[in-house]
Amino acid sequence: MKSIVASLFVLLSLAAGPALAQADTYPSRTVKIVVPFTPGGSPDAVARAVSPGLGQAWKQPVVVENKAGAGGNIGGETVARAPSDGYTLLLSGSGLACINPKLYTKTSFDLVNDLKLVTPLGFVPIVLVVHPAIPARTLSELVAHARSLPGGLTYGSGGVGTPQHLSGEMFTLYTGLKMTHVPYKGNGPALADLMAGQTDIMFSPINSVAPLIKAGKVRAIAAAGSQRMPAMPDLPTIAEAGVAGYDSSLWLAMAVPSATPKDVVDKLDRDVRSVLGRGDVKASLAQQGIEQLAGSPVDFQDMVRKDCARWAKVIADARISAD
Repeated sequence: MKSIVASLFVLLSLAAGPALAQADTYPSRTVKIVVPFTPGGSPDAVARAVSPGLGQAWKQPVVVENKAGAGGNIGGETVARAPSDGYTLLLSGSGLACINPKLYTKTSFDLVNDLKLVTPLGFVPIVLVVHPAIPARTLSELVAHARSLPGGLTYGSGGVGTPQHLSGEMFTLYTGLKMTHVPYKGNGPALADLMAGQTDIMFSPINSVAPLIKAGKVRAIAAAGSQRMPAMPDLPTIAEAGVAGYDSSLWLAMAVPSATPKDVVDKLDRDVRSVLGRGDVKASLAQQGIEQLAGSPVDFQDMVRKDCARWAKVIADARISAD
């Protein structure tokens, strides 16, 4: 696992120093950020939050292009096959870096070696929510209710192998509950059926579900990450509520083709970090419930290594395959 994760990373020097010729002229034309999912989700929101600031800093257009499909692999392949010059970027994350390499063994590109992560962009908190008709307001009540049902609970997701699906599989593995997965073509349709009472519970990114919680259309039971969410500080985590070790946090990061020159990667990293530090960008991300990551690149590498190991175990134990 260490070798897999290490090959995803370029450890970036943040100190100012003399730039090489390529970074001196980069960028000199339009830069594209490929989002490997449909518009409206957390990756899309992050890309559209940072792209204006990058365009201003570079004095070049920065466009966002959505290329959804195959759990993000279509967009990932687009960037992996692009020239390694810094003009085609990928909004990557837990799915492409940690989950897909274990789910998809038959791909037309190497998920691990053809792409490398550059700059961490933020956490996307996941929330466990239920249909209002479910007679549970705490996790312990939900578990007790689930154990009383002969057929167990049903939970929807945006598709097989998505983080929402694997969050549910992790929950069944950690609790021993019986749950039936109902996959949909996207998070939106899954949430629509949850609100309609066609499914019982769901693990959903906070930016998609927060308005529904506020409107009373679904009920929040617990945060699925390792820490409480600033947007909902009174909501306990699943681990706090009694499921020790549970953590299905998602993270997002900028990625590039693996052969991109280091001086270009360094400049990209510095400029993305600078944009992330702007007040308007922080406010935009906070409004979406997206939390910025603290710590050094080494801290991030360590977090991703542990994350990849955790998801690999869930996939293996639940015997999930997307091929």
